[in-house]
Amino acid sequence: GCACSFILGAAIVGSAYLSPAMLSTVRGYNSQQIGTIMMFTGAAQVFLAPVASLMVQRMAGRIVLAIGLVVLMAALVWHGQMTAEMGIDQLAIPQFMRGFGIMLGFMPITIISIGSVPLSEVRNASSLFNLFRSLGGAIGLSMVTTAQEGRFDFHRERLLEQLSEGGAAATQFLTGLQQRIEDTYSTIRDPAEAALRIMNAFIEREVWVLTFNDMWIAMAAYCGLTFLFLPFLPDKVPVQDD
Repeated sequence: GCACSFILGAAIVGSAYLSPAMLSTVRGYNSQQIGTIMMFTGAAQVFLAPVASLMVQRMAGRIVLAIGLVVLMAALVWHGQMTAEMGIDQLAIPQFMRGFGIMLGFMPITIISIGSVPLSEVRNASSLFNLFRSLGGAIGLSMVTTAQEGRFDFHRERLLEQLSEGGAAATQFLTGLQQRIEDTYSTIRDPAEAALRIMNAFIEREVWVLTFNDMWIAMAAYCGLTFLFLPFLPDKVPVQDD
């Protein structure tokens, strides 16, 4: 149970970091716009909590956990297919799914982990469970930020190599951009430098899109490790006495 809590803690904290970071970096959204999109995750947890509770009561805990993992991993993979034009229309459903998946994951694992110990040990078990969740979140966040830097450098090098290989096309695009700047903004002193800056901004934006997509896919694979612990979880929580 604590191992599952560790992994899911990393998924919660990591996704809570990636969503606003992606929206602010790629789309330039402000806090209100980001909060509007993130609201779908919280809405799923609020309105579908009774559904998750009913499933836990009528189904085996590890079955509910498996369903939650599938929903959560599907939402993370969905996030990993985004483009630079993403917005609320593309993110509302995966955000909602992510919230529901987290709810379905943590509710049964909490009941199994804490409900299977004697009542006299519940306080210690709860502290240990929360410790593993917080520790998993902290380690997961550090792994995401570290891997993000490496993937950013990797994709930037790859894109620059592709641009150098297609030199004629890149030069033609840059020349056309410079000409449009000259025709539209006649007061700009150096249209060539302005065109180069715009092109660099395009490249950096696409590099960030590829980087964040990699992080979402990696997080989905990391959540999949929880399936390794499902066979060791009980179907029913045994009744414990003092």
